[in-house]
Amino acid sequence: MSSFWKDKTVFVTGGRGFVGSRLVSRLTELGIKKIVVLEKEDTKRSLGAIPSRDDIEYVSGDVSDANFVGNLFKKHAFDLCF
Repeated sequence: MSSFWKDKTVFVTGGRGFVGSRLVSRLTELGIKKIVVLEKEDTKRSLGAIPSRDDIEYVSGDVSDANFVGNLFKKHAFDLCF
């Protein structure tokens, strides 16, 4: 494991979709400190293989809502965004 990933706080949009859920799964293996997953409010799909974890926070909202996303960045001080 690269030390680059250790203790990072990461923002993932679309984390319940096909690609996003696999990305979240892989990030959990890399020593990420916190993963915040943004999902559309109308998303009802399940991640399936991703269990509930203390290092993953799910938030509902729209990535095009600049105020909402800006507040997430202020709260979490993300190191990386996907």
